[in-house]
Amino acid sequence: MVIKKLVWDEWNIAHTARHNVEQSEVEEACNSKNLFTKGRSGSYKLIGQSVSGRYLTIILSPRLGGYFYPMTARDADFKEKRRFKNEKN
Repeated sequence: MVIKKLVWDEWNIAHTARHNVEQSEVEEACNSKNLFTKGRSGSYKLIGQSVSGRYLTIILSPRLGGYFYPMTARDADFKEKRRFKNEKN
């Protein structure tokens, strides 16, 4: 799936910050090799890696024209990291 642009506002910037994830890390993970799966209620779950090597799980809500709204982001858990590594290698 192609992500043209992420849509940010005060709410999702603050929400990801509560998980100690920076906006730039989300952008990096979305713009690098990633694993994209269908989530709940029309959302998507993306597992990716930031430039620093941090594995992140990001929940995205699709918008028109390839735009996505990052609903939340957090460190990927062990199973998510393993799945990402297995599918991307």
